[in-house]
Amino acid sequence: KARKTFSAPGMKQPVILVIDNDSGAKSVYKSVSTIIGKQPTGTETSIHVAGNLYVVPTPLSPGKKQSAIEDCFDVPTKSVVIGGKTFDAGNDTDSATQYGKMVFAHKVVRAHAGTINFSGFNALLSNIRDAIDAHVKSHP
Repeated sequence: KARKTFSAPGMKQPVILVIDNDSGAKSVYKSVSTIIGKQPTGTETSIHVAGNLYVVPTPLSPGKKQSAIEDCFDVPTKSVVIGGKTFDAGNDTDSATQYGKMVFAHKVVRAHAGTINFSGFNALLSNIRDAIDAHVKSHP
């Protein structure tokens, strides 16, 4: 509704919100459900919310009911030891023995980007591409 007040052209490019497909997504799914009129199941590869807005949840692995962006990284990447500490993607890391997502992003991913195997992101990137393609088809 608010976008109708703007006179500038828009809608040419999709806005894609990538979210972890875990308990943190509940509030996003609740907001989306009020807009689209049905509750997302969490199994969608992408959800067209309205206009040019799409939500793309991290893909679920077979047999899993939740996923997070860190699941896209391979085991060797998530096993990097920094300062004698191991990676824990949870919110309650033991700072004496574990490091969290911020350290992982800066000291593992950024520092080793040239050698990390990013093939675990293929499904997520494919889902993003599909959302882009859907938008292009609906807004030529």
